[in-house]
Amino acid sequence: MHIRSWWLYVKYRTRLSPVWRHKLLIDTKWWMNKLEAWSTKGVSGIEYPIVSAEDLMLHPECISMVVSDASGPDGFGYYWGAINDEDFSVYAKTWGGTYEFISSHTGELQALKHYSEFNFDPGCKVLIWITDCLSAMFTVNKGRCL
Repeated sequence: MHIRSWWLYVKYRTRLSPVWRHKLLIDTKWWMNKLEAWSTKGVSGIEYPIVSAEDLMLHPECISMVVSDASGPDGFGYYWGAINDEDFSVYAKTWGGTYEFISSHTGELQALKHYSEFNFDPGCKVLIWITDCLSAMFTVNKGRCL
C-alpha cells in the first residue's frame, strides 16, 4: 500500500513520469504521517499498528493461525488456533447454501472468509494463513498488507 511509486522510482529514477513523481510525493507524505502516528504512544484509531517481533515473542497469544483446504467438490475446511496451542479447533462444511465450489481459488477464499466471520479473534494482532492455493494467497496479499 502506497509503495508502487517508490518501486517505480527505484526502477526508473530520472525517467519517472511527472504523474508518478507527484504520486511519489503523495505516498511519501502518507508514509511520513503514518510513521509519525505509529511512533506516538497511546494514539487511538490507528488502522494498522506496528507490531514488533519482540512483542510477539512476549505475547504469542497475539498470533492466530488458520490452515484451510478447499481443493475439491466435496466442501471446504480449516483448523485454527493460537500459535502456541497444542490442540487446534476444526471446521468442515460441504458446499451448498451461500457457499458454492467454483475453483480451489474461490474455495480457499471462502474458507478464509468463513473463518474471519465466525472464528477470528479481533484481539489478535497477526493472522497467519496457510493455504496450498498460491493464487488465493496472491489475491489476499495483493499489495494491500502492511
